[in-house]
Amino acid sequence: MKISIHPCRLIIITVIISFLGSCGGSSNYSATIAEGHAAATDMMAQTGASSISLALVANGQIVWTETFGLADKEAARRPNADTMFGIGSVSKMLATVATMKLVDQGKISLDEPITTYIRAFSMLSPDYNKITVRMLINHSSGFPGTDYRNASTSGAYLTYADQLMESLSNERLKHEPGFLNTYCNDGFSMTENLIKSVTGKSYVQFVQDEILTPLQMDHSRYPLEAFPAGSYAVTYTGTARNPFLFGNVYASGGFYSTPSDMAKLSLMIIGNGTLGRTTILSKSSIDAMAVNQTIGTFDPAPSENESYGLGWDTVSQGGLKAVGVKGWLKGGDIDGYGAAMLVAPDQKLAVIVEGASALGSSNATVIAERMMLRALVEQGTIAAFPTPLPATPKPLQDPTADELAAISGYFAGSNSLYRMDVNGDNSLTLNKYDGTSWAPLPSVLKMRTDGMFSDDASPLKEFFTASGDGMTYIVVRSPSGYGHYQDDQTSLQKITATTPLTQAWSDRITRTWLLVNERPDSLAGSVYDPRLNIVEPTGLTGLIAVNVHDGGFSIVNPNASDSLAEMMLVMPQSGRDINDLFIVSQGAEEWVRYGSNIYRPMETVPALAVSGGTIVIGADGYTEWRTIASGGTTKTVTVTTNGVWRIFDPAITWISNQSGSGTITLPAISGNYYLEFYGNAGDSITVSSTSASSP
Repeated sequence: MKISIHPCRLIIITVIISFLGSCGGSSNYSATIAEGHAAATDMMAQTGASSISLALVANGQIVWTETFGLADKEAARRPNADTMFGIGSVSKMLATVATMKLVDQGKISLDEPITTYIRAFSMLSPDYNKITVRMLINHSSGFPGTDYRNASTSGAYLTYADQLMESLSNERLKHEPGFLNTYCNDGFSMTENLIKSVTGKSYVQFVQDEILTPLQMDHSRYPLEAFPAGSYAVTYTGTARNPFLFGNVYASGGFYSTPSDMAKLSLMIIGNGTLGRTTILSKSSIDAMAVNQTIGTFDPAPSENESYGLGWDTVSQGGLKAVGVKGWLKGGDIDGYGAAMLVAPDQKLAVIVEGASALGSSNATVIAERMMLRALVEQGTIAAFPTPLPATPKPLQDPTADELAAISGYFAGSNSLYRMDVNGDNSLTLNKYDGTSWAPLPSVLKMRTDGMFSDDASPLKEFFTASGDGMTYIVVRSPSGYGHYQDDQTSLQKITATTPLTQAWSDRITRTWLLVNERPDSLAGSVYDPRLNIVEPTGLTGLIAVNVHDGGFSIVNPNASDSLAEMMLVMPQSGRDINDLFIVSQGAEEWVRYGSNIYRPMETVPALAVSGGTIVIGADGYTEWRTIASGGTTKTVTVTTNGVWRIFDPAITWISNQSGSGTITLPAISGNYYLEFYGNAGDSITVSSTSASSP
């Protein structure tokens, strides 16, 4: 077969690693390679990814790698087999292997409380001492989810794991440890503290000594410092080049690697813990990683693709299960990078996909599934390559009153609010809350003969309810991966109005708070918005939704206290990343703590004197905010500082970042500019301003 080669991709074929056996079997996997070409090309066109890198493992070796696109557009540099990509949450496989290494060494036990090993660990909930090592790596710890503060920065931040310990000490559990499984980055980040406490080595050093060096993963590393130009794939937002990403969440998402190196890890896993003459784990540890951890937990609507193992997203991967093959999958995303590692252990196959710029883990999984399915055909394991499911609406039937009552009303996800309305013809309309009103979505959902609701235009996306432990959930069954199967996901939890807000909470509805404790080099958002406010959604009396200006609303219940609004969702699968909202006193002011972020009231930001003034960073190191009145004239602002300062307009729309001393001219506006100053505790910053004459 002749394969055309795109001019912007480099083909590297025949990668044979020393200490691996020779290729057995009769297939040369030429059809799988062609499928990989087509899948990567299709996905680049679909997503606009700047580069993609692939590897195929079969018969005990890496049989093929290939790269596509440009690793650096400005330099017109193509990626090669040694070009590193951020692999996001696929990093969790390293954390899991490192943890299981300690189990094999007899230094820890999976079912021992982590307080046995990390004596300084504590949380506000007394049940924190029931969290076991296993729960850290199977997503059942009950941690709120992810400490996003300083998780990704443009400069090195080596103490994120210490920050996490401090953050958790001021947080509560969202459910009893072990009760349910919902994706939790902080569990894996805590393995850094576990490994350091038990071994005396840093997490990074332990992984290097116990995994990377023995497996000769020589093109993999953690971002302790910026990498040399040309060694990694650059990411882009549109046409803009992004800064080098320091993913500080080393254990949960900060690893950089290549498909060839990750293929060595997959070969070790396929080899029951051994690669060539090198043993990393025992077979019993590999087997333990492959046990479905959701069995026996609260899970009203099980999901194939969230059947967590230890580390694995699923040990019953839906795309392979649909053709009768056991599959293990781990996907990952982090600021501009996406990756997937798909393993068929019984067939000794693995596919690794890594990409930059607009390629997410779901896209990487599609590529991996296509390659794996084609390889299974070439092996003779399955008879034919499957086709995507036909999008044919099913016949209608009338829902009962009870069925309508179950699926109608108000529902919440971890960062979203919806209302399901029953129409006059017993169809359904889903409305999304936008901060002021409920906006209807275009789909009209009708009940089908299988008891599910779907829209004629999207018949494969089906809605139904599931109940358990006194709670009701909307479950969405939809096509996944390559599209030849559907999978269920518990997506929304039913919520109801409660008693009216107290006066204290009612008074806070109209207020805005500003973030004060993020690093200045944080990459938390492409456009920095420091605001937090709360709203009482129409129809949900007594509940409030937290808006941190990321486009979503997280529901919390303030009924217990005037100083605490409690996270209230108890949801397997989709109940990730939810937080309590605390009102904390800072002198005479009410500040807000949400997750590990601290916010100050916007209305009490001090105004600078007409000519300027001196600002001192407080002992807590929080950023200092000031306003400057425009007065309808152009302002020239001069700042003397060693730190970073940011400028916002009266609507708190970000205008500019400045580093070090400098002068900037602000145009005439109506209202006040807001300036945010960063520095170390005790730093002194001087600001002066002059006004131009009115025109």
